[in-house]
Amino acid sequence: MPVQNLLTSSTPARLAFNLEMCRSTASASNPSSESGGKPSPGMLMRRSGKPISSCLFEMVSAIALHSLPASEPLRKTLRAEVTRHANPRPIEVLMFHIRNRLISSTHVFRSRKRATMTNTIICRKIDAEEFERFAEHARNGNFQQSEGMRRLSNLRGRKTDQLGVYEDGILVSAVQIAYSHSRLGWTGSIWLGPIGSLEPRILKPLTDGIRRAARRRGAYMVEAWPPEVLQRHDSNGKPVGERNTSLIDGFTALGWRHGQLGTGYGEVVNRWDYVKDLTGIHDRDGLMRSFEPRMRTCIRKAGSMGVKVREIGVDELSVFADIERETADRRGFRVQGERYFRQFRKAFGDRAHFMLAEIDTDAFVSSAETAVESLEERIGKLERKAESHPSSKVARQLRELGSNRQAALRRLEQARSLAGAAPLIPVASSLFVEHPNEVVYLFSGSRGEYKSFYAPALIQLEAMDRFCLRTGVNRYNFYGITGVFDDSGDEGRGVLEFKQGFNGFVEELSGGFVLPVRPFRFLIHSVWAGSLWRRG
Repeated sequence: MPVQNLLTSSTPARLAFNLEMCRSTASASNPSSESGGKPSPGMLMRRSGKPISSCLFEMVSAIALHSLPASEPLRKTLRAEVTRHANPRPIEVLMFHIRNRLISSTHVFRSRKRATMTNTIICRKIDAEEFERFAEHARNGNFQQSEGMRRLSNLRGRKTDQLGVYEDGILVSAVQIAYSHSRLGWTGSIWLGPIGSLEPRILKPLTDGIRRAARRRGAYMVEAWPPEVLQRHDSNGKPVGERNTSLIDGFTALGWRHGQLGTGYGEVVNRWDYVKDLTGIHDRDGLMRSFEPRMRTCIRKAGSMGVKVREIGVDELSVFADIERETADRRGFRVQGERYFRQFRKAFGDRAHFMLAEIDTDAFVSSAETAVESLEERIGKLERKAESHPSSKVARQLRELGSNRQAALRRLEQARSLAGAAPLIPVASSLFVEHPNEVVYLFSGSRGEYKSFYAPALIQLEAMDRFCLRTGVNRYNFYGITGVFDDSGDEGRGVLEFKQGFNGFVEELSGGFVLPVRPFRFLIHSVWAGSLWRRG
């Protein structure tokens, strides 16, 4: 059989040879018994007593049989040399070096194979269905690491990868990476992930897998905001329990660089969240009793002023977007447009709830008229009592009721004015996202001129009742606050006080991390951004 054919042959005879032939050839050519010097390749080949074609055949067979990492380059080199050289000596030289390389490489290969067989922790890509099954039941699973978020990312032009870490064949940790393009190239983002186990033995292969996936995508860095709590605080910001820095230590030990731990609203993911635990609350009345007294008062006022809350469909998202935009203009922050909210609804389906609070003006008029009539009846009784039994107490009560009557008349006048404008007036909106672990209060907006109707407070009550109590979800996440509790002038003071009215607690998360994938471009990015990430 010609040597050229042996290089590409797939006959059974080719696989019948093994690497031991190569080793025996090398052993028969041991130079230590003769001159003591280093023999030439040609001398070794002659001592082996085998023709060059046989040696070539052994080498190629060994390559095919053992599937060594260098097999394809070696095969190409052999083919080129056999074709180019008529003199066998260059082939002898080549074979001498290749054979030795094969023998040493085989030891490395077999060592790696043994390590792989005993190492039961691996990281690999997983499909969307497998990822979603895991994310639904992971202790720290959340909507940002979900199939809905993957669909939303794809709708918005981002590429995504989903990786899983298996220990003894069981999926124990997973991550979803979304890639977006920046001025320096692609960057990866892991929003509130990875999820599942983040112990050091798991985090190491997961980090390696993230790095490999990012390289395949051409990304120069990956940012992550894990969902792990660094410190829990009570509603007023007082720390509760021990500070847990193990996650930060684990990430930085593997080459992740940690961002600053500070206050303020997060640009991408909030570091400070306000949360309410609904465990033990079973009905609407119990829910109301769990709120602060001032919040209960606001909710009752909203109901008495004709505010009604309902869930809207895709056909009314323009109204929702208008309220969000008006709020953003008033408060000076960036808002997502109607297109985004439509994409969000398409991606998350029935797990996305767009809630709208409206003033039912007819109900408002009726409630205001009833209030005026009730006050006039009480005032009439007191006036008759004052005539027969005058006292300072009765006089004081009359003054108070008179003042309340004037306020009720003004409210009735306001109700009649609104009724003349429209039967239903949209005043506030909110977007809620369901997940088996929690319900998240994600977006909200309100119209400033209707602030006195307390519509946002009533929306919260309705959301907790419908999406938590009726479905058995015990965690209600109000999402972001600034983490500043002692400054009345802080930009987030109003938001904090509103959320505190529902009597929850605060979670301070571990913050953001970045994994440099292509160091030079990452350095350029860091200098351009004006702040280098800490190495740990």
